[in-house]
Amino acid sequence: MKEGILPFFKWSSNLEQKGLLKIGGSLLLRNTCLNFLGQVLPGLAGLTATPFLIRGLGLEAFGIFSLALVVLGYLGLFDLGLGAATTKYVAESMATGDRQRLTSLVWTSMAVQLSLGAVVSGESWRQVRGSISSTWSRLLQPFLRFFSLSSE
Repeated sequence: MKEGILPFFKWSSNLEQKGLLKIGGSLLLRNTCLNFLGQVLPGLAGLTATPFLIRGLGLEAFGIFSLALVVLGYLGLFDLGLGAATTKYVAESMATGDRQRLTSLVWTSMAVQLSLGAVVSGESWRQVRGSISSTWSRLLQPFLRFFSLSSE
């Protein structure tokens, strides 16, 4: 294998030689099953909850709720790859046993994500706050009642 073509394999083989990387059949199977469940269960929960949400909110408010979820999904693109990078470096730190680096990575990642979230949320609220008309207010009332957020 040429140097630099697949650096992960070089990195993982170094860890295997040191006895730090131990991926057996049962661990791989367990992690695959957990990953699969992490993908399937949220979809099943959404399918199960949809009729209750439509009944509780009404069609118009459920449409607004669906649009809000779409907007949140797009805002998830703004993590700028930080989630994947954090996963990679946390896994490396755990494999090498570097707890100080692990702690630093987790706290730094959380601080950056919370800061980005606060900035995007604040700006989004600033943009939307003045443009909510009486029609939107009327459509949001069932949603607010459903989640007990209204002042009624």
